[in-house]
Amino acid sequence: FEYAEQMSVGRSVGAPVIAAISAAGNVATMELGSRFANRVPQHLLDRVLPKPGTGPSDEVRERGHYTVETYTTTTTGARYVARMS
Repeated sequence: FEYAEQMSVGRSVGAPVIAAISAAGNVATMELGSRFANRVPQHLLDRVLPKPGTGPSDEVRERGHYTVETYTTTTTGARYVARMS
């Protein structure tokens, strides 16, 4: 089994910088979160985290986009891709 995940930041001149900042932010979030999340008082988390049932508006969701691709190769060598958008 093999797993990989990617996020496109476009093809602009600044794309490598955006990708590096995004990757560094993900690493920092995971490191800090795993070390300190259980030490933050619940009342502080309740003030900054989204409330249950809240989220982006219908308009924002309509403008959003994502594509998930799953690839597989069978034991006979046939290759398949499934795209969900």
